[in-house]
Amino acid sequence: MLATTINNALKDFDKTCDKVVQNCEPIIITRSNNDNVVLISQSEYDNLMENIYIRKSEASYARLLESIEEAKAGKLTSLDSDRCQEGNFDYTKWQREHFDSKGDMQLREEIKDFCDTHHYDGKATIL
Repeated sequence: MLATTINNALKDFDKTCDKVVQNCEPIIITRSNNDNVVLISQSEYDNLMENIYIRKSEASYARLLESIEEAKAGKLTSLDSDRCQEGNFDYTKWQREHFDSKGDMQLREEIKDFCDTHHYDGKATIL
């Protein structure tokens, strides 16, 4: 993780921000009173918030880990991107077809609600 003083960060703030975004790495901005701050990109912030949200619920997090194991075992479901782009994709119908338990549906609804609330742009990654 990079670190710089508040004066250096402000001197070339655009360049400092560019480094954060281009390197996908936060920068610690040190201050004289030791109340340092960390500058991160919005995509990194969104990623952190999404992960915190998922981990708040033990059931959701357990289901996520189970899904990761299923994916590693090759149990994947593909989504037809053409249907999404044409505007005739029924998200609820797709959920019913691919998730058979109430827990799965609840987790997906929670993720969708979170994404809608936080204006998720599809670039964050769930760990």
